[in-house]
Parts: sequence; C-alpha cells; structure tokens
Amino acid sequence: MSFIDLYGYCDQVQSAEFEGLDLGCDFSEQDLKHINETVLSTLVLPLSEPILSRELYSSKFLRRPIHLMDRIVHPEKYSENQKMSNIKLMSYSTHDWTLATMLLFLRANNGKFSNLPFASNIAFELHSSEDCTSDDCFWVEIIYNGK
Repeated sequence: MSFIDLYGYCDQVQSAEFEGLDLGCDFSEQDLKHINETVLSTLVLPLSEPILSRELYSSKFLRRPIHLMDRIVHPEKYSENQKMSNIKLMSYSTHDWTLATMLLFLRANNGKFSNLPFASNIAFELHSSEDCTSDDCFWVEIIYNGK
C-alpha cells in the first residue's frame, strides 16, 4: 500500500469511527497514532524547516480573512463599493495537515506538536465592543476545537 493509499484509508477509518460506524477494521488507537505520526512527519514537519516556508504557506491561507477583517475595522481605507456588508460567516474547508501547519504558524502549544483529532477546526472571530468607532475596540479570538 502506498503512502497516499494509506493516508486516504486512514481518513476513511477515522471518519467512520467519528460517525460511530463499524467498517470491520481492527486498528487500535496505537495503530492510528502511528499512521498520524507518518502523516505528521511526511506532510507537516517538512514545512517547519525552513520556518519561512511554513509562514508563507499559512499567511497565504489567512490573506483573504485578514483582508475582510481589515475592511470592517478600517472602512475609511476603502471605496464605498469595497466596504463590507454585515458579514457573519466565512468558512474554509481544509485537510488536517493544513490545520497542523496553521497551529505551528500560530505557535500553539509553544511550538510542540501533537496529532490532530479527527474533524479538528480553527475559528477566527472578529469581535468589537458596542458602538465601536476605532480600531482599538476590535479584537480577534482564535478558537481551536472549541477552546
């Protein structure tokens, strides 16, 4: 079985377990841990040296949401037709290794990395106080798997 086949098979097994389905597989938690460590070492960690490659990759992923937040926080910088409407949600879907790279980019867990739980997610939320009129009353909350 090639690495790509194994990677896809692992996704199927983990999604079935997440959904409570029995595919008749007998992977133990230790087996899944070994598969995830293979994914980590082949897809995620190569982007950690040089660190610049990881930062370029993650900053490209964040470019659009940061631009949209900037249009909300600094509407005076944009023409009338570029100002933000009352946007409530923007969603991206991504692979686990993209999320893992993002966690390294954000320096979550002081740069130490552990395997991502299946169906992990990161949310970036722009908040402001009521009647906010300047950029010092805005803040961003980053939520990883509900925390």
